[in-house]
Amino acid sequence: MVANTSHTGAAPRSKPKKQRLWQSFPGLLANSWKLRAVRIALLVLASGLLIAVIWLTRNFSEPQLAATGPSSFAMMAADTHRRFLQRQLPLEIVSNRPEQISDWFIGKVNFGVKLPDYQEQSGQLKLYSLEGARLVGYREDYAAYVAYRMYQRPISLVVTSDSVARPSGGEQIVSHGLTFHFDSIHGFKVITWSDRGLTYALVSDLEERGQESCVVCHQGAQDRDLIEKLKPRR
Repeated sequence: MVANTSHTGAAPRSKPKKQRLWQSFPGLLANSWKLRAVRIALLVLASGLLIAVIWLTRNFSEPQLAATGPSSFAMMAADTHRRFLQRQLPLEIVSNRPEQISDWFIGKVNFGVKLPDYQEQSGQLKLYSLEGARLVGYREDYAAYVAYRMYQRPISLVVTSDSVARPSGGEQIVSHGLTFHFDSIHGFKVITWSDRGLTYALVSDLEERGQESCVVCHQGAQDRDLIEKLKPRR
């Protein structure tokens, strides 16, 4: 009787190393593509977040920057001053009498224009001279434009209703309960403010902030402190 030499309970022979690597290659390849897909997805997500941050930064920062810049009324006043200097805006009335200019605007604008003449009333030496006035367009309506001269340098005063324009932006200075907005536009000093239902803009090339131009509206002794506070701090 021949003995049975087979070992049915013996462990199977291990596969060669090369064969094991070859059989596991599809799994490694699949894992590699999965890892690459995850990396691509993360890259796309990061790019999307970056684009969203840039978009949000621009959309939220631009209005803030615009709010601190010159108002459209200040820009219009500076442009009107420039055009007047270039003789593109001739005066429609030439007069050095404030009451005559004030009367000329009646019926031409939907607000009252009353030009003060503090120096003439107080008997002080007149520091400025009134040259004349005209109408200028602003927001499908008319604003009042008045031309002055001080130290042989031109000063422009633009007036409109505060329902049409409100001063904003620029450097703000509070004096005597009024908020003045100072801007430097095209090399001109522009001061805008609202008072008693009207919005004003003064444009000049005077020194510092051009606060001396305020004497055309504020020249009484009680207003000197107001003008002094408009000077830049040293």
